[in-house]
Amino acid sequence: PLYGFQSPKTGAVEGFEIDMAKELARALFGDPSKVEFRQVVSRTRIPMLQEGVIDVVIANLTQTRKRMDEIDFTDMYNLSGQQALVPEASPIRTPSDLGTATIAVAKGGTAAQTMREMFPQAKLLLLDSHGDSFQALVSRRATAFVADDTTLQGMQEKLKGFRVVPDRLTFEPHAMGVAKGKPEFIAFLNSFIRDFKASGKWKELYRKNIGDARREPPPGTPEPQWLR
Repeated sequence: PLYGFQSPKTGAVEGFEIDMAKELARALFGDPSKVEFRQVVSRTRIPMLQEGVIDVVIANLTQTRKRMDEIDFTDMYNLSGQQALVPEASPIRTPSDLGTATIAVAKGGTAAQTMREMFPQAKLLLLDSHGDSFQALVSRRATAFVADDTTLQGMQEKLKGFRVVPDRLTFEPHAMGVAKGKPEFIAFLNSFIRDFKASGKWKELYRKNIGDARREPPPGTPEPQWLR
C-alpha cells in the first residue's frame, strides 16, 4: 500500500511506484498505459528478473553489494530505512531492545541479513511475505516485525494497537533492478529517473500517494556506507 499494491476495492494496481512505472511507459512508448504489471514478493523479485519474466523491478528493491553481483541497478529513486513495529504495550523502546526479541521478517528482503548482523542473539522468523510477518506479530508468534519504513507506512490503517520504534536501523537505497547485460536500458532508465526528479514529477506523485509535501527526492548515488 502507498507504493505498489492491488486495491481490493477496485482491482486496480495503485501507488507511487505504479505511477512511476506509468511515467516510464510514457517515456518509452508515449503511452502510460503500455505497461504490464506482475505481482512480486521480496523473494521472487530477482529470480523473475533473471528468468526474463519481467523487464524491470520497481518494488522497494534495496541496492546491496550482494545483489549487485546478481543484477544491475539504476540510480536511486527513493531512500528508505528499516524500522521495527511492536505492540503498543511492548517493552521494546529503542533498537537495542531488539537484542533478545523474536523478530519476524520477509524472506528475500534485506531485513534478515541486517537482523542477523545487528542482533545475533535474537530469534528470527523468516516468513513468505510482509503480510505473513505482520500476522506473526498480531498473533504474538513474534515480538517485533522489521521492514523498510515504506512498508510500514503502507500498513498504517492496520496499525491500531501497534507502534513503530522511532530510530531507523539502516538506510535502504531503493533503485530499479534490471537483468545483467543491458547497459543501454540502464542508461535510459537513469536518464528517466533524473528527469523524473528534476521536472517535479517525483514530488507531485510522492505527495499524491504518500502525502508528505516536504519530502525531497534523494540523490542519484547512494552513500558508500548505505551499501551492505
